[in-house]
Amino acid sequence: VVDEKKLMEVLHQFIEERHQKALKQHNELKLVIDSHMAHIIDPEYVDLCVVTRCGLSTLYTRLKKRGYPQQKISDNIESEIMEVCLTEAQDNGHDPVLIDTGKPVSLALIKKQLKSIHPKLPSAEQAKKRQRKIKKK
Repeated sequence: VVDEKKLMEVLHQFIEERHQKALKQHNELKLVIDSHMAHIIDPEYVDLCVVTRCGLSTLYTRLKKRGYPQQKISDNIESEIMEVCLTEAQDNGHDPVLIDTGKPVSLALIKKQLKSIHPKLPSAEQAKKRQRKIKKK
């Protein structure tokens, strides 16, 4: 069981430390957090929230190939049916981009996905404002 409050404290501290290091080096903070829990991070710290989805049979096959126990597979299938990650991301103030990982991957598909993501990324000015706001904390 994950203590979400403690996880967020640790992640926010980690982000702050990375941000301060980037500022000292006169760089932008470039950080990707890949997790089933990433969607609960405060949207203030997030430029883009991506939720990946796939069909239930695809998910079942992937998890079975990994050797997951039936209960873990069932829990994951139920979470996918209930759209847990998507709903929690939205409930936490994110506007997530959905990416279907069950479709064949092609360069054209990746370009299409990136074009759909690009408008959600902050402008350079928005990113600087957010960095100044975080720095004041």
